Amino acid sequence: MKFFITALICFIAVISIIIFNCIYINNVSEALLSYVDMAENTEISQSSQITKEIQSFWRDECSKVSFSVSYTVIDRVEDYVTVLSAASNNQDAAKYKETLMLLRGVAEEISRLERLSFSNIF
Repeated sequence: MKFFITALICFIAVISIIIFNCIYINNVSEALLSYVDMAENTEISQSSQITKEIQSFWRDECSKVSFSVSYTVIDRVEDYVTVLSAASNNQDAAKYKETLMLLRGVAEEISRLERLSFSNIF
C-alpha cells in the first residue's frame, strides 16, 4: 500500500509539472505574440523601442523556455529577433514586416507544440 501511495504522489507531481510547463510556455508564446502585434502597429521610424523590448523579453525567457522547446525553434526565434533589430536600426520597413510575420509564425508554432492535446501526446 505504501508503494501505491508513493507512486500516486509521484504521478500527480509529474502531471502537475507537465501542466505548469504547458501553461508557462503558452503564456510566453502569447506575450511574444502581443509584442509582435504592437510592433506591427508601430511605424518603422519608431520601432527601436518595441524591438528592444522584444529582445529584452526573449533574453529573459529564452533560458527557461529552452527546457521544453527544441533548440531549433529557439534558434529561429533568436535569429528573427536579431534580424528584426537590424531591420529596425536600418529603417528597412519591408524586412521589418517580413521578419515580424516569421516571428509570429514561430511563436504560434511554440504554442501549438506545447498545447495539451491528444495529438501532441500520441
